[in-house]
Amino acid sequence: MAKEPHYWFEFATYNQMSPQTHDRIPASMEEETGAAWMNGFEDLIDLYEKGYFMENTLYTSADESFQYFLDGKAAFFVDGSWKVGTVLQKADGVNDYSVTYVPGKGDRKATDIIGGFSSGWYITKKAWDDPEKRKAAVEFITYMTRDAVVSEFASVSLSATALKNGEQYQAEDFCQLQKDAALMLEQRTSIVPAVQDTISVRCRAPLFEGMPDILTGRVTLETAFEEFFKLREEESRGIVPE
Repeated sequence: MAKEPHYWFEFATYNQMSPQTHDRIPASMEEETGAAWMNGFEDLIDLYEKGYFMENTLYTSADESFQYFLDGKAAFFVDGSWKVGTVLQKADGVNDYSVTYVPGKGDRKATDIIGGFSSGWYITKKAWDDPEKRKAAVEFITYMTRDAVVSEFASVSLSATALKNGEQYQAEDFCQLQKDAALMLEQRTSIVPAVQDTISVRCRAPLFEGMPDILTGRVTLETAFEEFFKLREEESRGIVPE
């Protein structure tokens, strides 16, 4: 929660919105979207106060939290679909684990999920400007983006691809954990992109980096959101720190 609060932010706000409105960013607390975001954070505060998070959730790293989960010290862990591969590598008794949806609320069904394409292959300018390195880099990327190779990555990580005819995953080779994850993806009712990706790191800092203070009441929601709106306004006017 402290180091990587974005998953909780996404679903807490999504639970106050809908697949059609999740990508909206509020300009004030008076707006409907602003009120929805506030309500989402209030849900997180409520969960924290009721003890749903680990005692050290305000200062532990994501890797540490994940290890607590693998060691049976945490009942659940929220992360991306790629984490299934890590569970397969590190967990004892892998079939003791399963995958499910983040509970929904209001207009958002639990089966309305968040996802998107956020990775790819790139060539640096330095490599591109060197004829020998350019040739090797292009050949490597050409190979790694072949349909068969991309499909293999998707099969291992349970990811989706942009291929029209790509094979997404091969259920016959899966253990039960992988089958559960694949079934979850297949039964989704909608998928929306992460709204955080449309907000700069600087602007979301009062909400993301400030999450521990918000949860404990050291900073009020009103103060955190006022700072968020202030930074957004500055950014819209081209004002950035030196």
